[in-house]
This record gives sequence, C-alpha cells and structure tokens, in this order.
Amino acid sequence: MWERTSAMCVTLGATLIRLDQINDSTTFAAIGPMKMQDLQFYNTTASSGINAASALQLATTIDGVLTNSYGDTYQASYNTNKAIAAMTAVMSAADKTVENLSDAIVTAYIPGP
Repeated sequence: MWERTSAMCVTLGATLIRLDQINDSTTFAAIGPMKMQDLQFYNTTASSGINAASALQLATTIDGVLTNSYGDTYQASYNTNKAIAAMTAVMSAADKTVENLSDAIVTAYIPGP
C-alpha cells in the first residue's frame, strides 16, 4: 500500500528521485501508481533481457541505499540476493507500479532506526 505514513514508501520515493528515476517535481501521491515503464531505467523499445539487466542494476543500487544509508536489514527469510531478485522481478515488468515495488521492499526489508 502506498502511504505517506509508511517510512518505506517515503524512503523509496525519495530514493527514486535521488537516483533520477523520477522527476523531483512529482508529487508523492503520483509516484505510487507510476509504472516501471515510466521510470528512467526502463526502455520500452529494448528487449526484456536488457530491461531485466537495467532492473538488476537499479535494484542493486536501491539495496545499497536501503542497507547502507538507511540502516535497513533483511527479513528472516531474505538476504541480499533474494531481496534484489524480488525487486528485479517487479521492476522487469513494464506494467508493475512503484507501489508494487514498495510492497516487495516491505516484504524483504526491516526499516532501520
């Protein structure tokens, strides 16, 4: 669920803006329903393999931001590879939304202090 009261949603929105995936003038409410194909990394004319590779690169960066900058840790059944794979699966699908990505992150990570 995409909510301003969710620390993970706010963190993800800010992270996507800082990584130049979303224009910094985009409102918080508008970020949640944005589709992956609307983010900068996604190329609608590229093959699914190329978009998956771009998604993997971005997911790896997001993982680093969450764990190193925000102090997030992994849920009991997750580790770095599984969390990145979960994000990559969402980001590789053009019609998935930032809210879907947020849901995957909430499932994989425990917010830091």
